[in-house]
Amino acid sequence: MNMIRSPRDLTRSDFVAVSLDLLRSGYGVRFQARGWSMYPTIREGDILTVEPADASQVEQGDILLCTTAGRLVAHRAISVDTPRSGKVRFLLRGDGREQPDGYVPAGDMLGKVVAIERNGRKIRLTGRLSKAQQKTGAVLVRLGRRIRKQIHRAVQQIGKPTAGGWF
Repeated sequence: MNMIRSPRDLTRSDFVAVSLDLLRSGYGVRFQARGWSMYPTIREGDILTVEPADASQVEQGDILLCTTAGRLVAHRAISVDTPRSGKVRFLLRGDGREQPDGYVPAGDMLGKVVAIERNGRKIRLTGRLSKAQQKTGAVLVRLGRRIRKQIHRAVQQIGKPTAGGWF
């Protein structure tokens, strides 16, 4: 019989299944974030606290934990939509990304990310001020990326400097 001695012993699919069971049973989960798609709000290695949530509790700007293609994704709901079918869905996007991920049905939402632990400090993600700060940071990251692209294009159009300099 295989015993799980620590969370590191879980496979990805086991972790998804355990998280799903806990959240759907009304328990919260904590885990370490991987990746940079939510930078600057969530950084590689941050500890996320996720609480169960019903689709009716989700507001634009909430960070949701969802299952997509057999993995967990914590991204921001940039839109909460109820199409003609009457089934709620969420348009998600990582704060560090330009394009949205696409729509996720409410049934694939496991819960809301309510806090982050970084360097021993707990950062609450609930409340209007917190959401405004997160959104501002995300906009600045995307804006910085666009400016860098425009500068890069402008430099390419100007051409490379000659041995004597630009003139």
